[in-house]
Amino acid sequence: MKTFFQDGTSKEEFYFLGEQPFFYIQELDGNMPDRFVYQGDSIKYKLDNELVALYDKLRDLFFSNTEQYYAELSLMPIFVQSAGQDSECALSAEQFQQYLQIEKFQNIPNFYRHLYLVDCQYYVGTIQNLLIGMEDAFINYYLRITLVRPDATPDNPNDALSIISPEVISISGLIENYFIKAYSILDMLCKIALEMEQPQNSFETYKKQKALKPYGGQELT
Repeated sequence: MKTFFQDGTSKEEFYFLGEQPFFYIQELDGNMPDRFVYQGDSIKYKLDNELVALYDKLRDLFFSNTEQYYAELSLMPIFVQSAGQDSECALSAEQFQQYLQIEKFQNIPNFYRHLYLVDCQYYVGTIQNLLIGMEDAFINYYLRITLVRPDATPDNPNDALSIISPEVISISGLIENYFIKAYSILDMLCKIALEMEQPQNSFETYKKQKALKPYGGQELT
């Protein structure tokens, strides 16, 4: 199977079993979603399990009775779970604000509490998407550097070559994209930590998350 190495080379290798003393990415046969494997890739499944558990922790933060939560959730209009979160939801921001003023919605038990929870859980979903994007950039970097071929060979094998081309610029963009997503994940984690450290406890109206307020050196209330 096609195997990509840290030095920018690739070749056909048998499937590696167990740990290897070098970095590699192998492309499995078939058109499957997780067809690229590498040492330590199991961490992405562990992270996803932790993030799924975080959905429940946020739910329990605002709803002490899980059965009551799901009973109330079944009564919620669909826009509560999809507005602003689902790209297929055609509800505009203006329409959303109008819906919040409709009395029959306001009278639903814990209507604003459910909205607040959905907004907080959105952070978790964002982290899951960012992690997928990070892995995609990580894998494609090693795949695409194998396509770059220098025009000359240095006399000293330890010398470095500088190459400027559209392909190299595109590969450099993958590295930038990787770290931008990593920073965004840290930002999302800080927002979640702030929400859990000082959870909102007043839901008479629709409130934005506390983490959206300026918090540099300020006490959240």
